[in-house]
Amino acid sequence: MAEISRGYEESKSNYNSLLQKQMQSQLATSLEKRQQGETFRLIDPASLPEKPSAPNHLLVSLGGLAAGLAVGFGLTALLEIINVRVWHENELEGIVPIRVLVSIPHLVTPGEQNRVAKKLWMERGAAAAMFILMLAGNVYVFLKG
Repeated sequence: MAEISRGYEESKSNYNSLLQKQMQSQLATSLEKRQQGETFRLIDPASLPEKPSAPNHLLVSLGGLAAGLAVGFGLTALLEIINVRVWHENELEGIVPIRVLVSIPHLVTPGEQNRVAKKLWMERGAAAAMFILMLAGNVYVFLKG
């Protein structure tokens, strides 16, 4: 009887082990089937565009350049209209009906001459720097797209 019961216990443990393996296999199969529905494959990956669709950087840059030139010329014209200084005797004759008898020439001191020369070089340097920066910016934008 002990031998039969031992055989029964072994068979029962083998059966339970096989039953547990079968349940694990079914669970793994079920999970795999669910994951197949959740996963997807990328057939055609997205590609980056060659150049941006908007804004057109070259057009914006040229528009800014044109607007800057227009504002500059407008301010220059406005300052010339507002400025009421008389620089030459011909201008004074147009304003005053009396004839000019004597004109005193402007005497330039060496310090004033140096200040005028420095100011002129600084203005030219600033204009050249702005031009180079604008040109470099336009070239960069043109090459970048």
